[in-house]
Amino acid sequence: MIKSIITMETKQGRDALSAVCIPVEDKYLAQEVVKNLVDTVNEFNQLSIKNDGKILAVGLAANQIGEFIRVFIIKWGTIWLPIVNPVIVGRSEKKKTHFEGCISRPNMERVRTSRSTTITLEYQCPITGDLQKKKFKGRDAVVVQHEINHLDGILI
Repeated sequence: MIKSIITMETKQGRDALSAVCIPVEDKYLAQEVVKNLVDTVNEFNQLSIKNDGKILAVGLAANQIGEFIRVFIIKWGTIWLPIVNPVIVGRSEKKKTHFEGCISRPNMERVRTSRSTTITLEYQCPITGDLQKKKFKGRDAVVVQHEINHLDGILI
């Protein structure tokens, strides 16, 4: 189901986006939220391409659509990779500074951030609930860290 993306433009939006999300134990709820995230981000990207194509989302966290559980998706090649209950278990000391945007801050300029260039993430598969471990590098590491910030109520 396509949901509205919450933005920082209202006090209600700012309050929602600053909330810390809780772990999810119900895999069926996680699966439903993942589906809603995929539907919503695909719609956002289609509208963006139709209008000007300047901003395409590469990730979306559950609290950006009003679900306050620890779930997000990131663009992984040609698919959306669902991440449930993520925990960063390792990170490189090497960091890279770059400019980052956020679809929950649509009228803001990109923000300079510094993030680890490589991270190791433990998370659950939304279908089986099995624990997964994956290393993310480069842009993918940046996107994962950005989305985890959302789940922790932190905005760039």
